[in-house]
Amino acid sequence: TNSFVSIINSTMNATIARAYATAPTTYQYWTSVGSNPDFKKMTRYRMAASGEMQEVAENGEFKTVSGKDEGVETSLKTYGKKFGFSRQTIINDDLGTIARMITAHVRSSQRFINKKCYEALTKNAKMSDGKNLFDASHHNLFTGAAPSIASFNEMIVAMSQQKDIDNESVLNIKPRFVLAPVTLGMAIRQILESTASPDATNSGVMNPREAFQLITDAQLDIANPKGYYAVADPNEADGIEVTYLNGKRTPTLESMVSWNTLGIEYRMFQDVGINVIDYRGMSYNPGK
Repeated sequence: TNSFVSIINSTMNATIARAYATAPTTYQYWTSVGSNPDFKKMTRYRMAASGEMQEVAENGEFKTVSGKDEGVETSLKTYGKKFGFSRQTIINDDLGTIARMITAHVRSSQRFINKKCYEALTKNAKMSDGKNLFDASHHNLFTGAAPSIASFNEMIVAMSQQKDIDNESVLNIKPRFVLAPVTLGMAIRQILESTASPDATNSGVMNPREAFQLITDAQLDIANPKGYYAVADPNEADGIEVTYLNGKRTPTLESMVSWNTLGIEYRMFQDVGINVIDYRGMSYNPGK
């Protein structure tokens, strides 16, 4: 039995890594990744350089411009659970069963993070300015309309006109993804992938397939099967950040031989936070 425990532990890390990489989640495509060194709240700063460059005449002086910053607090929480394997499973040397069970638990942990990221969207999380992520004052909440060329264009235009924290510089952000419930997936795919606009009688009107990549997730069906989101590339604009302790993205799995029962007990835990950083690269239409 002790030898078998050693064999399990030696293969555990490879199983965790493989399960993490193959989990059926979508949050990783449109969220950014952050790292905190401990559990204290940490502030992420966004900087804006106010003032445009101005012509400098011969022997003229440079004019001083100011800068502005905006801080957003990020934090971590620990989530965990425990499970075990019976003595019979161990004696039967059923490594396949154990590997499948560990894989299932790791994928479950990834689905949990996926759920939390989409809840930040669907529950319209509060921002550091006291307003919701999607709010009329943020210019990212639109009148309910079914997916169409017009509604997508409204999102594109509004996001491009978002201003930096100095409320002067136009950011010219471009949406990269459409996040939609599976229910709307086929209808949106027809809009994005057809040769010409499905909305137009003029076949020469092109669709916005170059503007968006469609991501569907069943978590959005649960909240609102008619709503959809436009999200910028997380490398270009801050949105929702998945923050890990010291950058460790995979859950930690620890084992011990159980004294109360005949078998091995495992505990799995992960230090992670879902933090809303900025609203400028995200928009929402509740649909109709």
